[in-house]
Amino acid sequence: MNGLNDMRGVLFVLSMLMLVGCSSSEHDFVELEGVVKLNGQTVPGVSIDFRPLSGTVKSSIAVTDENGAFRALCTMSQAGVLRGENDVTFSFDRDADMWYEGTSSASPELAKKLHKHCQENGPIRLDITQADKDYQLEVELPE
Repeated sequence: MNGLNDMRGVLFVLSMLMLVGCSSSEHDFVELEGVVKLNGQTVPGVSIDFRPLSGTVKSSIAVTDENGAFRALCTMSQAGVLRGENDVTFSFDRDADMWYEGTSSASPELAKKLHKHCQENGPIRLDITQADKDYQLEVELPE
């Protein structure tokens, strides 16, 4: 029984360390919500990873809904992204609920195209300077 308590203690400490990376009291987070567009079209079903260049905190993430809208989160209790420069990558999850359950009438092709662009060319650098609830994350790629 003593070994089980030790294991629980280790798991608790590890989970607390993971959460510390996004503590708003230690870092300058700004709320970020908006829409992802590729060549003027909204992009549903794409995952977004905001990786701060400072390296002091872990990434914030978001997933677009069927209208291309997103809300960035660092943890379930910390909304937003770290203020400053972030490398942004897009990925497509073919198992995302909206595709798996067939709830979206949108095509996953735009999400796949953004994902492929990031795989081949690396992240897109954004300088996020202030909170924004209507951020237009627009990407232009050659057709």
